[in-house]
Amino acid sequence: MFAACCRDITCDIITLDLSKKLPFKFRVKNINTAINRGLYFEIKYSPALTDRFAKRNVIASAQDLVTASRAKNIIISSGCTNPMYLRGPYDVINLGTLFGLAPDRALSTVSKSCRIVLLHSETRKSVKGVFEIENASSDDAMAIDD
Repeated sequence: MFAACCRDITCDIITLDLSKKLPFKFRVKNINTAINRGLYFEIKYSPALTDRFAKRNVIASAQDLVTASRAKNIIISSGCTNPMYLRGPYDVINLGTLFGLAPDRALSTVSKSCRIVLLHSETRKSVKGVFEIENASSDDAMAIDD
């Protein structure tokens, strides 16, 4: 099933319940197929904050995923239903290093990778398929206020 998701399904993010022992191993071939298709893998950290067995499974599975993907196309998110389990970006970056990511790659999983997935999703849905986002300069902001 995981191989079919990596190979055939039209989506942007593959997310797995890493709090439980997975019934399969991450194969580099499947992961590379998904990466070449532009898919990202989501690691949710909130189950690791609630249960010690889930913590062990999340860390082990996340390390396996990072190793198989060579730290490419990974997103770290909370996935929590209770705001009590939300963490700041630097805490999430530290969790990423615990999962086996280099600090700069962990920063990318929290910031750049999320934007890339959203842009990819929008280009798939838009008619033209290409758009550009520009930050407004302070002069433009002054003109709008007037």
